[in-house]
Amino acid sequence: MTISFRGRLLAALVGSVGLLGLASFLVVGHQTQRQVDRVAAHTADRTRRALAEVERLRRAELTRVARRLTSSIRIAAALDAVVSGGDRREFVEQVQYELALAELREGLVQFSDAQGTPVLTLLDSAPVDADRSRPAPVSGDAAGAYRIVAGRLFMVITEALTLFDSQVGSLTLGFAVDDEVATRLAAIVEADVCFAAGRCLAASPGAKDAALAMALVSAAKVEVPTFLTHGGRRLAIVATPLAGSGPAVAVSAVPLDEVIGPFDRIRRVGLVAAAGALLLAVLLGAVLSAQLTQPIRTLVAATTRVRRGEYDFQVTVPHADEFGTLAGAFNQMTEGLLLKERYRSVLDKVVSPDVAAELLKGDLQLGGETREVSTLFADVRGFSSLTEHLPPQDVIAMLNEWLELAARTITDEGGVVDKYVGDMVMGVFGAPVADAQHALHAVRAALRLRDVTRTFDQARRARGDTPFAIGVGVNSGPAVAGNMGSSTRLNYTVLGASVNAANRLCSEAGAGEVLIGDRTHALVAPHVVARALEPRPIKGFSTPVTPYLVHGLAGDAEVRA
Repeated sequence: MTISFRGRLLAALVGSVGLLGLASFLVVGHQTQRQVDRVAAHTADRTRRALAEVERLRRAELTRVARRLTSSIRIAAALDAVVSGGDRREFVEQVQYELALAELREGLVQFSDAQGTPVLTLLDSAPVDADRSRPAPVSGDAAGAYRIVAGRLFMVITEALTLFDSQVGSLTLGFAVDDEVATRLAAIVEADVCFAAGRCLAASPGAKDAALAMALVSAAKVEVPTFLTHGGRRLAIVATPLAGSGPAVAVSAVPLDEVIGPFDRIRRVGLVAAAGALLLAVLLGAVLSAQLTQPIRTLVAATTRVRRGEYDFQVTVPHADEFGTLAGAFNQMTEGLLLKERYRSVLDKVVSPDVAAELLKGDLQLGGETREVSTLFADVRGFSSLTEHLPPQDVIAMLNEWLELAARTITDEGGVVDKYVGDMVMGVFGAPVADAQHALHAVRAALRLRDVTRTFDQARRARGDTPFAIGVGVNSGPAVAGNMGSSTRLNYTVLGASVNAANRLCSEAGAGEVLIGDRTHALVAPHVVARALEPRPIKGFSTPVTPYLVHGLAGDAEVRA
Protein backbone atom coordinates (compact mmCIF):
# COMPACT_ATOMS: atom_id res chain seq x y z
CA MET A 1 0.00 0.00 0.00
CA THR A 2 1.35 3.41 -1.05
CA ILE A 3 1.12 6.14 1.59
CA SER A 4 0.58 9.66 0.28
CA PHE A 5 2.83 12.55 1.16
CA ARG A 6 0.03 14.05 3.24
CA GLY A 7 -0.22 10.83 5.16
CA ARG A 8 3.53 10.70 5.69
CA LEU A 9 3.63 14.32 6.84
CA LEU A 10 0.77 13.76 9.25
CA ALA A 11 2.39 10.55 10.43
CA ALA A 12 5.70 12.37 10.97
CA LEU A 13 4.13 15.18 12.97
CA VAL A 14 1.78 12.99 14.94
CA GLY A 15 4.51 10.40 15.40
CA SER A 16 6.96 13.01 16.68
CA VAL A 17 4.44 14.36 19.16
CA GLY A 18 3.41 10.84 20.06
CA LEU A 19 7.01 9.79 20.61
CA LEU A 20 7.60 12.84 22.77
CA GLY A 21 4.51 12.00 24.80
CA LEU A 22 5.52 8.37 25.00
CA ALA A 23 9.01 9.37 26.11
CA SER A 24 7.48 11.55 28.82
CA PHE A 25 5.29 8.69 29.99
CA LEU A 26 8.27 6.34 29.96
CA VAL A 27 10.34 8.79 31.99
CA VAL A 28 7.52 9.24 34.50
CA GLY A 29 7.02 5.48 34.63
CA HIS A 30 10.75 4.91 35.08
CA GLN A 31 10.95 7.45 37.87
CA THR A 32 7.88 5.92 39.49
CA GLN A 33 9.43 2.48 39.36
CA ARG A 34 12.71 3.81 40.73
CA GLN A 35 10.89 5.41 43.63
CA VAL A 36 8.92 2.22 44.27
CA ASP A 37 12.11 0.15 44.14
CA ARG A 38 13.77 2.60 46.50
CA VAL A 39 10.88 2.31 48.97
CA ALA A 40 10.93 -1.49 48.69
CA ALA A 41 14.69 -1.64 49.23
CA HIS A 42 14.42 0.81 52.15
CA THR A 43 11.68 -1.32 53.72
CA ALA A 44 13.74 -4.47 53.31
CA ASP A 45 16.74 -2.75 54.88
CA ARG A 46 14.68 -1.41 57.80
CA THR A 47 13.19 -4.88 58.29
CA ARG A 48 16.64 -6.46 58.43
CA ARG A 49 17.92 -3.85 60.88
CA ALA A 50 14.83 -4.10 63.09
CA LEU A 51 15.03 -7.90 63.13
CA ALA A 52 18.73 -7.72 63.91
CA GLU A 53 18.02 -5.45 66.88
CA VAL A 54 15.28 -7.76 68.18
CA GLU A 55 17.58 -10.73 67.71
CA ARG A 56 20.40 -8.96 69.54
CA LEU A 57 18.27 -8.16 72.57
CA ARG A 58 16.61 -11.57 72.74
CA ARG A 59 19.86 -13.38 72.08
CA ALA A 60 21.48 -11.65 75.02
CA GLU A 61 18.64 -12.75 77.31
CA LEU A 62 18.69 -16.29 75.93
CA THR A 63 22.46 -16.48 76.26
CA ARG A 64 22.22 -15.43 79.92
CA VAL A 65 19.70 -18.15 80.69
CA ALA A 66 21.55 -20.73 78.58
CA ARG A 67 24.83 -20.07 80.42
CA ARG A 68 23.04 -20.52 83.75
CA LEU A 69 21.48 -23.80 82.71
CA THR A 70 24.58 -25.22 81.03
CA SER A 71 26.67 -24.39 84.09
CA SER A 72 24.37 -26.49 86.27
CA ILE A 73 25.91 -29.86 87.00
CA ARG A 74 22.48 -31.10 88.05
CA ILE A 75 21.04 -30.40 84.60
CA ALA A 76 23.97 -32.03 82.82
CA ALA A 77 23.85 -35.07 85.09
CA ALA A 78 20.09 -35.41 84.68
CA LEU A 79 20.40 -35.22 80.85
CA ASP A 80 23.15 -37.82 80.90
CA ALA A 81 20.96 -40.07 83.04
CA VAL A 82 17.99 -39.72 80.68
CA VAL A 83 20.17 -40.44 77.65
CA SER A 84 21.40 -43.56 79.47
CA GLY A 85 17.80 -44.69 80.13
CA GLY A 86 17.05 -42.89 83.40
CA ASP A 87 13.77 -41.41 84.64
CA ARG A 88 12.60 -38.70 82.21
CA ARG A 89 10.03 -37.31 84.66
CA GLU A 90 12.66 -36.33 87.22
CA PHE A 91 14.61 -34.61 84.42
CA VAL A 92 11.50 -32.65 83.43
CA GLU A 93 10.89 -31.53 87.02
CA GLN A 94 14.53 -30.52 87.42
CA VAL A 95 14.45 -28.49 84.19
CA GLN A 96 11.16 -26.78 85.12
CA TYR A 97 12.60 -25.87 88.50
CA GLU A 98 15.71 -24.33 86.94
CA LEU A 99 13.58 -22.42 84.39
CA ALA A 100 11.45 -21.02 87.19
CA LEU A 101 14.57 -19.82 88.98
CA ALA A 102 15.78 -18.25 85.71
CA GLU A 103 12.34 -16.66 85.24
CA LEU A 104 12.04 -18.23 81.75
CA ARG A 105 8.43 -19.37 81.53
CA GLU A 106 7.81 -18.73 77.79
CA GLY A 107 9.57 -19.86 74.65
CA LEU A 108 11.32 -22.99 73.44
CA VAL A 109 13.61 -25.18 75.54
CA GLN A 110 15.09 -28.30 73.96
CA PHE A 111 17.69 -30.75 75.23
CA SER A 112 19.45 -33.04 72.76
CA ASP A 113 21.96 -35.84 73.15
CA ALA A 114 25.53 -35.62 71.88
CA GLN A 115 24.40 -36.72 68.40
CA GLY A 116 21.87 -33.87 68.20
CA THR A 117 18.73 -36.01 68.65
CA PRO A 118 16.07 -34.18 70.73
CA VAL A 119 15.54 -35.74 74.17
CA LEU A 120 13.20 -33.21 75.79
CA THR A 121 11.28 -30.29 74.25
CA LEU A 122 9.33 -27.74 76.29
CA LEU A 123 7.10 -24.98 74.93
CA ASP A 124 6.19 -22.34 77.51
CA SER A 125 7.57 -24.69 80.22
CA ALA A 126 5.30 -27.59 79.14
CA PRO A 127 6.72 -30.76 77.54
CA VAL A 128 5.70 -31.47 73.94
CA ASP A 129 6.47 -34.18 71.41
CA ALA A 130 9.29 -32.99 69.17
CA ASP A 131 10.31 -34.18 65.74
CA ARG A 132 13.02 -36.70 66.69
CA SER A 133 14.09 -37.06 63.08
CA ARG A 134 15.55 -33.57 63.05
CA PRO A 135 18.84 -33.14 64.97
CA ALA A 136 19.44 -29.99 66.96
CA PRO A 137 22.07 -27.55 65.65
CA VAL A 138 25.54 -27.93 67.14
CA SER A 139 26.85 -25.39 69.59
CA GLY A 140 27.87 -22.08 68.10
CA ASP A 141 26.09 -22.55 64.75
CA ALA A 142 22.63 -21.52 65.85
CA ALA A 143 23.14 -17.94 67.01
CA GLY A 144 20.40 -16.04 65.26
CA ALA A 145 19.00 -19.19 63.60
CA TYR A 146 15.29 -19.91 63.31
CA ARG A 147 13.27 -23.06 63.82
CA ILE A 148 9.61 -24.04 63.56
CA VAL A 149 8.36 -26.20 66.44
CA ALA A 150 4.72 -27.22 66.86
CA GLY A 151 3.68 -24.75 64.18
CA ARG A 152 5.38 -21.81 65.91
CA LEU A 153 8.45 -19.85 64.80
CA PHE A 154 11.36 -19.40 67.21
CA MET A 155 14.70 -17.60 67.08
CA VAL A 156 17.06 -20.06 68.78
CA ILE A 157 20.57 -20.36 70.20
CA THR A 158 22.35 -23.57 71.15
CA GLU A 159 24.92 -24.21 73.87
CA ALA A 160 26.82 -27.40 74.69
CA LEU A 161 26.14 -29.30 77.94
CA THR A 162 29.23 -30.84 79.50
CA LEU A 163 29.75 -33.09 82.48
CA PHE A 164 33.29 -33.33 83.78
CA ASP A 165 34.71 -31.90 80.52
CA SER A 166 32.75 -34.40 78.42
CA GLN A 167 29.87 -33.21 76.23
CA VAL A 168 26.70 -35.09 77.04
CA GLY A 169 24.40 -33.08 74.80
CA SER A 170 23.22 -29.58 73.94
CA LEU A 171 20.65 -27.04 75.08
CA THR A 172 18.59 -25.03 72.59
CA LEU A 173 16.64 -21.98 73.77
CA GLY A 174 14.33 -19.95 71.57
CA PHE A 175 12.02 -16.98 71.87
CA ALA A 176 8.74 -17.00 69.99
CA VAL A 177 8.42 -14.84 66.88
CA ASP A 178 4.70 -14.22 67.37
CA ASP A 179 2.03 -11.70 66.43
CA GLU A 180 3.42 -9.25 68.99
CA VAL A 181 6.83 -9.29 67.30
CA ALA A 182 5.19 -8.93 63.88
CA THR A 183 3.10 -5.98 65.12
CA ARG A 184 6.14 -4.21 66.60
CA LEU A 185 8.08 -4.78 63.38
CA ALA A 186 5.14 -3.49 61.30
CA ALA A 187 5.11 -0.26 63.33
CA ILE A 188 8.83 0.24 62.71
CA VAL A 189 8.78 -0.38 58.94
CA GLU A 190 5.33 1.19 58.42
CA ALA A 191 4.00 -1.86 56.59
CA ASP A 192 1.96 -4.97 57.31
CA VAL A 193 4.26 -7.89 58.21
CA CYS A 194 3.87 -11.65 58.04
CA PHE A 195 6.42 -14.32 58.98
CA ALA A 196 5.68 -16.96 56.36
CA ALA A 197 6.66 -20.59 55.89
CA GLY A 198 3.92 -22.14 53.80
CA ARG A 199 1.46 -20.09 55.83
CA CYS A 200 1.50 -17.02 58.08
CA LEU A 201 3.15 -18.20 61.33
CA ALA A 202 2.89 -14.72 62.85
CA ALA A 203 1.36 -11.56 61.45
CA SER A 204 0.52 -7.97 62.25
CA PRO A 205 -3.21 -7.14 62.44
CA GLY A 206 -3.35 -5.80 58.87
CA ALA A 207 -1.74 -8.97 57.47
CA LYS A 208 -4.36 -11.29 58.99
CA ASP A 209 -6.74 -10.65 56.07
CA ALA A 210 -7.06 -14.01 54.31
CA ALA A 211 -6.50 -12.72 50.76
CA LEU A 212 -3.55 -10.54 51.77
CA ALA A 213 -2.05 -13.32 53.87
CA MET A 214 -2.23 -15.67 50.87
CA ALA A 215 -0.47 -13.08 48.69
CA LEU A 216 2.22 -12.56 51.34
CA VAL A 217 2.84 -16.31 51.66
CA SER A 218 3.11 -16.66 47.85
CA ALA A 219 5.56 -13.74 47.67
CA ALA A 220 7.82 -15.38 50.27
CA LYS A 221 9.28 -17.54 47.47
CA VAL A 222 10.08 -14.56 45.21
CA GLU A 223 13.42 -12.80 45.57
CA VAL A 224 12.33 -9.53 43.93
CA PRO A 225 9.46 -7.25 45.03
CA THR A 226 6.02 -7.98 43.59
CA PHE A 227 3.11 -5.58 43.29
CA LEU A 228 -0.64 -5.96 43.80
CA THR A 229 -3.77 -4.01 44.62
CA HIS A 230 -5.68 -5.08 47.72
CA GLY A 231 -8.68 -3.34 49.20
CA GLY A 232 -8.17 -0.39 46.88
CA ARG A 233 -4.57 0.02 48.06
CA ARG A 234 -1.49 -0.48 45.89
CA LEU A 235 1.10 -2.55 47.71
CA ALA A 236 4.69 -3.66 47.16
CA ILE A 237 5.34 -7.11 48.59
CA VAL A 238 8.93 -7.40 49.85
CA ALA A 239 10.40 -10.66 51.16
CA THR A 240 13.29 -10.42 53.65
CA PRO A 241 15.09 -13.70 54.43
CA LEU A 242 15.70 -14.30 58.13
CA ALA A 243 19.21 -14.63 59.50
CA GLY A 244 20.83 -18.00 59.11
CA SER A 245 18.72 -18.95 56.06
CA GLY A 246 15.97 -20.13 58.36
CA PRO A 247 12.76 -21.89 57.33
CA ALA A 248 10.68 -18.70 57.37
CA VAL A 249 10.73 -15.33 55.58
CA ALA A 250 9.60 -11.93 56.82
CA VAL A 251 7.22 -10.57 54.17
CA SER A 252 6.15 -6.91 54.21
CA ALA A 253 3.21 -5.31 52.40
CA VAL A 254 4.41 -1.75 51.76
CA PRO A 255 1.69 0.81 50.89
CA LEU A 256 2.53 2.71 47.71
CA ASP A 257 -0.34 5.18 47.31
CA GLU A 258 1.59 8.07 48.85
CA VAL A 259 4.62 7.25 46.68
CA ILE A 260 2.78 6.77 43.38
CA GLY A 261 0.11 9.45 43.85
CA PRO A 262 2.21 12.45 42.68
CA PHE A 263 3.38 10.53 39.63
CA ASP A 264 -0.23 9.61 38.79
CA ARG A 265 -1.14 13.30 38.79
CA ILE A 266 1.81 14.07 36.51
CA ARG A 267 0.72 11.26 34.19
CA ARG A 268 -2.84 12.61 33.96
CA VAL A 269 -1.64 16.13 33.18
CA GLY A 270 0.75 14.72 30.57
CA LEU A 271 -2.07 12.77 28.95
CA VAL A 272 -4.16 15.93 28.51
CA ALA A 273 -1.16 17.84 27.14
CA ALA A 274 -0.31 15.02 24.72
CA ALA A 275 -3.88 14.91 23.40
CA GLY A 276 -3.80 18.67 22.73
CA ALA A 277 -0.41 18.43 21.05
CA LEU A 278 -1.63 15.60 18.82
CA LEU A 279 -4.66 17.63 17.73
CA LEU A 280 -2.43 20.61 16.92
CA ALA A 281 -0.07 18.34 14.95
CA VAL A 282 -2.98 17.03 12.85
CA LEU A 283 -4.16 20.57 12.01
CA LEU A 284 -0.64 21.76 11.19
CA GLY A 285 0.01 18.71 9.04
CA ALA A 286 -3.19 19.27 7.07
CA VAL A 287 -2.22 22.89 6.31
CA LEU A 288 1.36 22.06 5.31
CA SER A 289 0.40 19.08 3.19
CA ALA A 290 -2.06 21.21 1.21
CA GLN A 291 0.82 23.54 0.23
CA LEU A 292 3.37 20.83 -0.49
CA THR A 293 1.33 18.04 -2.05
CA GLN A 294 1.49 19.05 -5.72
CA PRO A 295 5.30 19.13 -6.22
CA ILE A 296 5.63 15.98 -4.17
CA ARG A 297 3.01 14.22 -6.28
CA THR A 298 4.88 15.25 -9.41
CA LEU A 299 8.12 13.80 -8.05
CA VAL A 300 6.37 10.64 -6.87
CA ALA A 301 4.90 10.11 -10.35
CA ALA A 302 8.34 10.66 -11.87
CA THR A 303 9.86 8.17 -9.43
CA THR A 304 7.27 5.61 -10.48
CA ARG A 305 8.30 6.05 -14.11
CA VAL A 306 11.97 5.61 -13.19
CA ARG A 307 11.09 2.44 -11.28
CA ARG A 308 9.52 1.11 -14.49
CA GLY A 309 12.79 1.82 -16.32
CA GLU A 310 11.77 5.08 -18.02
CA TYR A 311 14.63 7.60 -17.96
CA ASP A 312 14.09 9.75 -21.07
CA PHE A 313 11.92 12.52 -19.58
CA GLN A 314 12.22 15.71 -17.51
CA VAL A 315 10.38 16.83 -14.35
CA THR A 316 9.06 20.40 -14.25
CA VAL A 317 8.23 21.98 -10.86
CA PRO A 318 7.10 25.65 -10.92
CA HIS A 319 8.96 26.55 -7.73
CA ALA A 320 12.37 28.12 -7.16
CA ASP A 321 12.66 26.68 -3.66
CA GLU A 322 14.01 23.38 -2.37
CA PHE A 323 11.50 21.48 -4.50
CA GLY A 324 12.85 23.19 -7.62
CA THR A 325 16.38 22.18 -6.60
CA LEU A 326 15.17 18.65 -5.95
CA ALA A 327 13.52 18.49 -9.38
CA GLY A 328 16.78 19.64 -11.02
CA ALA A 329 18.75 16.99 -9.14
CA PHE A 330 16.14 14.41 -10.14
CA ASN A 331 16.53 15.34 -13.81
CA GLN A 332 20.31 15.03 -13.54
CA MET A 333 19.85 11.64 -11.94
CA THR A 334 17.60 10.38 -14.75
CA GLU A 335 20.12 11.63 -17.32
CA GLY A 336 22.86 9.70 -15.54
CA LEU A 337 20.70 6.59 -15.30
CA LEU A 338 19.86 6.82 -18.99
CA LEU A 339 23.54 7.10 -19.92
CA LYS A 340 24.46 4.28 -17.55
CA GLU A 341 21.76 2.05 -19.00
CA ARG A 342 23.13 2.67 -22.47
CA TYR A 343 26.61 1.78 -21.25
CA ARG A 344 25.29 -1.41 -19.68
CA SER A 345 23.51 -2.48 -22.86
CA VAL A 346 26.83 -2.17 -24.70
CA LEU A 347 28.96 -3.76 -21.96
CA ASP A 348 26.67 -6.77 -21.58
CA LYS A 349 27.39 -7.60 -25.20
CA VAL A 350 31.19 -7.52 -24.85
CA VAL A 351 31.90 -8.67 -21.26
CA SER A 352 30.20 -10.87 -18.69
CA PRO A 353 27.44 -9.35 -16.53
CA ASP A 354 29.62 -9.64 -13.39
CA VAL A 355 32.46 -7.72 -15.00
CA ALA A 356 30.01 -5.19 -16.44
CA ALA A 357 28.57 -4.60 -12.98
CA GLU A 358 32.04 -4.07 -11.52
CA LEU A 359 32.93 -1.68 -14.31
CA LEU A 360 29.76 0.37 -13.83
CA LYS A 361 30.45 0.62 -10.11
CA GLY A 362 33.95 1.84 -10.88
CA ASP A 363 35.52 -0.86 -8.69
CA LEU A 364 37.78 -2.22 -11.44
CA GLN A 365 40.98 -0.28 -12.07
CA LEU A 366 43.87 -0.76 -14.46
CA GLY A 367 46.06 -3.52 -13.06
CA GLY A 368 45.38 -6.82 -11.35
CA GLU A 369 45.68 -9.02 -8.28
CA THR A 370 46.66 -12.62 -7.69
CA ARG A 371 43.59 -14.84 -7.30
CA GLU A 372 43.05 -18.58 -6.97
CA VAL A 373 40.98 -19.45 -10.06
CA SER A 374 40.02 -22.27 -12.37
CA THR A 375 40.20 -21.63 -16.11
CA LEU A 376 38.21 -23.46 -18.79
CA PHE A 377 39.10 -23.56 -22.49
CA ALA A 378 36.92 -25.22 -25.12
CA ASP A 379 37.37 -25.17 -28.89
CA VAL A 380 35.97 -26.93 -31.94
CA ARG A 381 37.82 -29.99 -33.21
CA GLY A 382 38.58 -30.06 -36.94
CA PHE A 383 37.27 -26.55 -37.42
CA SER A 384 39.08 -26.01 -40.73
CA SER A 385 37.70 -29.16 -42.34
CA LEU A 386 34.31 -28.48 -40.77
CA THR A 387 34.02 -25.05 -42.35
CA GLU A 388 35.96 -25.65 -45.54
CA HIS A 389 32.88 -25.90 -47.76
CA LEU A 390 30.54 -23.66 -45.76
CA PRO A 391 29.69 -20.08 -46.70
CA PRO A 392 31.07 -17.51 -44.22
CA GLN A 393 27.60 -16.55 -43.01
CA ASP A 394 26.82 -20.22 -42.18
CA VAL A 395 30.11 -20.50 -40.28
CA ILE A 396 29.27 -17.43 -38.23
CA ALA A 397 25.73 -18.69 -37.58
CA MET A 398 27.03 -22.10 -36.47
CA LEU A 399 29.66 -20.61 -34.16
CA ASN A 400 27.23 -18.12 -32.66
CA GLU A 401 24.74 -20.88 -31.94
CA TRP A 402 27.37 -23.00 -30.18
CA LEU A 403 29.00 -20.05 -28.37
CA GLU A 404 25.55 -19.08 -27.04
CA LEU A 405 25.26 -22.57 -25.52
CA ALA A 406 28.81 -22.37 -24.15
CA ALA A 407 28.31 -18.93 -22.58
CA ARG A 408 25.04 -19.97 -20.93
CA THR A 409 26.63 -23.15 -19.56
CA ILE A 410 29.61 -21.28 -18.08
CA THR A 411 27.51 -18.56 -16.45
CA ASP A 412 24.98 -21.09 -15.11
CA GLU A 413 27.80 -22.74 -13.16
CA GLY A 414 29.01 -19.44 -11.68
CA GLY A 415 31.76 -18.61 -14.15
CA VAL A 416 32.31 -15.66 -16.46
CA VAL A 417 33.13 -15.71 -20.15
CA ASP A 418 36.55 -14.12 -20.46
CA LYS A 419 36.79 -14.00 -24.24
CA TYR A 420 36.03 -15.64 -27.56
CA VAL A 421 38.98 -16.38 -29.84
CA GLY A 422 37.75 -17.69 -33.16
CA ASP A 423 36.20 -21.09 -32.46
CA MET A 424 37.46 -21.12 -28.84
CA VAL A 425 35.76 -19.88 -25.66
CA MET A 426 37.56 -19.10 -22.39
CA GLY A 427 35.76 -19.15 -19.04
CA VAL A 428 37.02 -18.12 -15.60
CA PHE A 429 35.77 -19.36 -12.21
CA GLY A 430 36.75 -17.51 -9.02
CA ALA A 431 37.18 -14.03 -10.52
CA PRO A 432 36.09 -11.30 -10.44
CA VAL A 433 33.74 -12.77 -7.79
CA ALA A 434 35.53 -15.09 -5.34
CA ASP A 435 34.31 -18.71 -5.35
CA ALA A 436 35.55 -21.28 -2.82
CA GLN A 437 34.30 -24.11 -5.10
CA HIS A 438 35.73 -22.70 -8.33
CA ALA A 439 37.37 -25.98 -9.36
CA LEU A 440 34.21 -28.06 -8.96
CA HIS A 441 32.10 -25.46 -10.75
CA ALA A 442 34.58 -25.33 -13.63
CA VAL A 443 34.59 -29.13 -14.03
CA ARG A 444 30.79 -29.26 -13.87
CA ALA A 445 30.64 -26.57 -16.55
CA ALA A 446 33.07 -28.55 -18.72
CA LEU A 447 30.99 -31.74 -18.42
CA ARG A 448 27.76 -29.88 -19.15
CA LEU A 449 29.39 -28.17 -22.13
CA ARG A 450 30.51 -31.56 -23.44
CA ASP A 451 26.96 -32.91 -23.08
CA VAL A 452 25.15 -29.94 -24.62
CA THR A 453 27.62 -30.02 -27.52
CA ARG A 454 26.77 -33.67 -28.12
CA THR A 455 23.10 -32.71 -28.24
CA PHE A 456 23.99 -29.84 -30.57
CA ASP A 457 25.91 -32.28 -32.81
CA GLN A 458 23.02 -34.75 -32.88
CA ALA A 459 20.66 -32.00 -34.02
CA ARG A 460 23.10 -31.02 -36.78
CA ARG A 461 23.48 -34.62 -37.93
CA ALA A 462 19.68 -34.97 -38.01
CA ARG A 463 19.59 -31.98 -40.39
CA GLY A 464 22.30 -33.53 -42.54
CA ASP A 465 25.02 -31.10 -41.42
CA THR A 466 28.63 -32.02 -40.79
CA PRO A 467 29.59 -33.48 -37.37
CA PHE A 468 30.51 -31.01 -34.61
CA ALA A 469 32.78 -31.87 -31.63
CA ILE A 470 34.83 -30.00 -29.04
CA GLY A 471 37.67 -30.62 -26.61
CA VAL A 472 37.76 -29.05 -23.15
CA GLY A 473 40.65 -28.31 -20.81
CA VAL A 474 40.41 -27.14 -17.18
CA ASN A 475 43.20 -26.18 -14.80
CA SER A 476 43.33 -24.51 -11.38
CA GLY A 477 45.93 -22.38 -9.69
CA PRO A 478 47.04 -18.83 -8.99
CA ALA A 479 46.59 -16.27 -11.73
CA VAL A 480 46.73 -12.51 -12.10
CA ALA A 481 43.14 -11.27 -12.56
CA GLY A 482 42.34 -7.71 -13.52
CA ASN A 483 42.00 -5.11 -16.23
CA MET A 484 44.67 -5.31 -18.88
CA GLY A 485 45.16 -2.73 -21.60
CA SER A 486 45.36 1.04 -21.80
CA SER A 487 43.59 3.73 -19.80
CA THR A 488 41.16 4.20 -22.71
CA ARG A 489 40.41 0.56 -23.39
CA LEU A 490 40.48 -2.23 -20.82
CA ASN A 491 40.01 -5.96 -21.06
CA TYR A 492 39.26 -7.92 -17.87
CA THR A 493 41.12 -11.24 -18.05
CA VAL A 494 43.35 -13.65 -16.15
CA LEU A 495 46.98 -14.43 -16.89
CA GLY A 496 49.47 -16.93 -15.56
CA ALA A 497 51.00 -20.38 -15.86
CA SER A 498 47.82 -22.09 -14.64
CA VAL A 499 45.86 -20.35 -17.42
CA ASN A 500 48.41 -21.42 -20.05
CA ALA A 501 48.22 -25.00 -18.76
CA ALA A 502 44.43 -25.02 -19.19
CA ASN A 503 44.85 -23.87 -22.79
CA ARG A 504 47.43 -26.61 -23.44
CA LEU A 505 45.14 -29.25 -21.89
CA CYS A 506 42.37 -28.08 -24.21
CA SER A 507 44.71 -28.61 -27.16
CA GLU A 508 45.55 -32.12 -25.89
CA ALA A 509 41.89 -33.11 -25.44
CA GLY A 510 40.33 -35.23 -28.13
CA ALA A 511 36.85 -34.81 -29.56
CA GLY A 512 34.31 -35.03 -26.72
CA GLU A 513 37.03 -35.25 -24.02
CA VAL A 514 37.45 -33.19 -20.84
CA LEU A 515 41.02 -33.03 -19.53
CA ILE A 516 41.88 -31.47 -16.17
CA GLY A 517 45.20 -30.72 -14.49
CA ASP A 518 46.51 -32.42 -11.35
CA ARG A 519 45.74 -29.35 -9.17
CA THR A 520 42.13 -29.36 -10.35
CA HIS A 521 41.89 -33.11 -9.83
CA ALA A 522 43.13 -32.76 -6.24
CA LEU A 523 40.34 -30.26 -5.54
CA VAL A 524 37.50 -32.24 -7.14
CA ALA A 525 38.60 -35.87 -6.78
CA PRO A 526 35.76 -36.88 -4.37
CA HIS A 527 33.16 -35.48 -6.77
CA VAL A 528 34.20 -36.83 -10.18
CA VAL A 529 35.07 -40.05 -11.95
CA ALA A 530 38.42 -39.48 -13.67
CA ARG A 531 41.37 -41.50 -14.96
CA ALA A 532 44.98 -40.37 -14.93
CA LEU A 533 46.66 -40.45 -18.33
CA GLU A 534 50.33 -40.90 -19.05
CA PRO A 535 52.45 -37.84 -18.20
CA ARG A 536 53.22 -35.88 -21.31
CA PRO A 537 55.30 -32.83 -22.20
CA ILE A 538 53.31 -29.68 -22.81
CA LYS A 539 54.57 -26.70 -24.72
CA GLY A 540 55.78 -23.95 -22.42
CA PHE A 541 56.37 -26.23 -19.39
CA SER A 542 59.73 -27.74 -18.47
CA THR A 543 58.32 -30.86 -16.79
CA PRO A 544 55.76 -33.35 -18.06
CA VAL A 545 52.16 -32.81 -16.97
CA THR A 546 49.78 -35.57 -15.88
CA PRO A 547 46.34 -34.88 -17.33
CA TYR A 548 43.17 -36.55 -16.02
CA LEU A 549 40.38 -37.64 -18.34
CA VAL A 550 37.05 -36.86 -16.66
CA HIS A 551 34.22 -39.25 -17.44
CA GLY A 552 31.53 -37.58 -15.32
CA LEU A 553 30.37 -36.67 -11.83
CA ALA A 554 30.67 -39.26 -9.06
CA GLY A 555 26.89 -39.38 -8.55
CA ASP A 556 26.08 -40.06 -12.21
CA ALA A 557 24.65 -43.59 -12.51
CA GLU A 558 25.64 -43.91 -16.17
CA VAL A 559 29.25 -43.00 -15.37
CA ARG A 560 29.38 -45.56 -12.54
CA ALA A 561 28.00 -48.19 -14.85
